[in-house]
Amino acid sequence: MKLSEKGFTAVTTRTLTNRTGSTTRLLAVGGVIGPVIFVVACTIAGFLRPGYSPLHQAISDLGVGPLAWLLNVALIVMGLLMIGCSASILRILDPALGDPWRWVCSGLLAMPGLGFAWAGIFTEAPATVTLHWAVGMPLIAIGSIAGFLITGIRLRRLDSWRGIGTYSIAASVTSLALITIMFTTWTLGIGGLTERVLFLEIMAWYAIVGWRLANDPPADMEVRQEWASVSPDSVLSGQPSPSQRTHLASRSPTARHRSSSPNPHG
Repeated sequence: MKLSEKGFTAVTTRTLTNRTGSTTRLLAVGGVIGPVIFVVACTIAGFLRPGYSPLHQAISDLGVGPLAWLLNVALIVMGLLMIGCSASILRILDPALGDPWRWVCSGLLAMPGLGFAWAGIFTEAPATVTLHWAVGMPLIAIGSIAGFLITGIRLRRLDSWRGIGTYSIAASVTSLALITIMFTTWTLGIGGLTERVLFLEIMAWYAIVGWRLANDPPADMEVRQEWASVSPDSVLSGQPSPSQRTHLASRSPTARHRSSSPNPHG
């Protein structure tokens, strides 16, 4: 029996989805694992540094001096895992985000991870302190403000992700407020505290979204992909077009059962 071109494409799509699904979910889980690694490493490094004050001093201060590797390695690992989480957003939610926004969102969401990894490589050591702050902090700020905002606006167009979309917009506004507070109050002696609140707020977004992506039902993702293959606009509106309803109905267990049942009048 010869497969039609449409049937061959459908089989190939399902095969590729099965092969890449587990990898994509692992990348999504990185959004949870990365922040946990960083928080644990930062806490341990702070306890082991005599005289260090998390209220007054920047987290990056732990990246120079004794046991500096503890923080720097954690920064690099977390950054890479956050970038991987951003890639999973591109692979799973591309129908919902739409072109070219899926690329814009993924690029912006990768920036905080790149900024954290950059800060772990170019530390506050005298030779690299300028690169540390001049490049690392803008990457984190732009990604958390613009990335969260644009992604949130796009996700609100999809019913099943509307709550995450609203949360993302709120996280964008919160990031902007915390960054402003951090720099305006640093001289007051609480810069270390506000920086930690900012980083926790950013990491929380990746942890929440990464966990949601990793636990999204496979069938739900497949349906979204099928809708997107027919009409991307209907994915954004949350309502299938007439052709989509026919396409999805033909794939339902009831339809397959009817098609396989013998014809009593045949």
